[in-house]
Amino acid sequence: LTVKSLAKLCGLTPSYLSRLFAEETGVNLKQFVLNAKIDTAQNLLRYTELAYSDIAVSLNFSSQSAFIYTFRKITGTTPKKYREEHYVTKE
Repeated sequence: LTVKSLAKLCGLTPSYLSRLFAEETGVNLKQFVLNAKIDTAQNLLRYTELAYSDIAVSLNFSSQSAFIYTFRKITGTTPKKYREEHYVTKE
């Protein structure tokens, strides 16, 4: 999920779609997409045993370190700590 792919689906340029989105929601589209990716990552960390690298690839981050950096910037914690504190064991 990228701004470019969303714009293509809508038949708009990325910059125009971003401007419209921000005007309507008050939120930057790029930040909205990043927040959605991190929300998904939190669910994957909570309910699966996927490796951090697999989560990074599945969410289209450029690298595992980019994923960890973004996750920490948005949540205030690392994916490892998040999983340690929130993982739901299968019983």
